[in-house]
Amino acid sequence: MNMPVVNSEGGVGRVVSVSPNYAQVLLITDQNSAVDGLVQRSRGRGMVKGMGSGECYFDYVIKTCDIKRGDTIVTSGLGRIFPKGLYLGIVKEINDSPNKLFKDVRVTPAVDFSKLEE
Repeated sequence: MNMPVVNSEGGVGRVVSVSPNYAQVLLITDQNSAVDGLVQRSRGRGMVKGMGSGECYFDYVIKTCDIKRGDTIVTSGLGRIFPKGLYLGIVKEINDSPNKLFKDVRVTPAVDFSKLEE
């Protein structure tokens, strides 16, 4: 359990239970998923969380973080599940409200979940 699940595109999720014939995987797009991540270009930190709709958001991104639309998000290696530098997604949208402590960042996952197979 708690082993990373990856494919050639990037991080898929983590194993949450196993049986003799199958394993259950918590996808990174699941609302209960959180993976520590980095902006590859600037090394800004945040937490990739699932939205439950096939997308993710990059949470806890401080206002001073150098992040741009199109930036690549990779795993930080913290948490001991995912290795450092695993591709998670691309920054799709950034909202920087003056009334909020953190930036709101939407991420398009690296993996096309509609094409996953066993």
